[in-house]
Amino acid sequence: MVTNGQDFGMVASRMSEDDYRIKGGDRGFVHKGGMVPEMEAVVFGMKVGEMAGPFQAAGTWLLVKMEEKRPGRQISFEETRDKLKKELEVKLRKQLMDAWIAGLRSSAKIEIYAKENNKESQ
Repeated sequence: MVTNGQDFGMVASRMSEDDYRIKGGDRGFVHKGGMVPEMEAVVFGMKVGEMAGPFQAAGTWLLVKMEEKRPGRQISFEETRDKLKKELEVKLRKQLMDAWIAGLRSSAKIEIYAKENNKESQ
């Protein structure tokens, strides 16, 4: 537990076992639906400056500090256009690659020749 005025980020850097330790445990801003339900139940009930935990969510022990809250808002299409475009490109690329590989597999002729070790023929 972070106590006696210890810096949360320093403790997270040393003690955490996930990739967020590199950023001092900072996950940035999160939105509802972006975390496992057990974690959301704790996080969205916290006040700024408050710490919660340790508690278990998705088989992991967590300690959370609420640094800042922002009111929910609808993101405009302009704000999300580039991210959406990249996601769609990745999805299409995967679909095309899967179709191409399936076509190669369906038209491939594969024969396996195994050398038999038969003592009777020696």
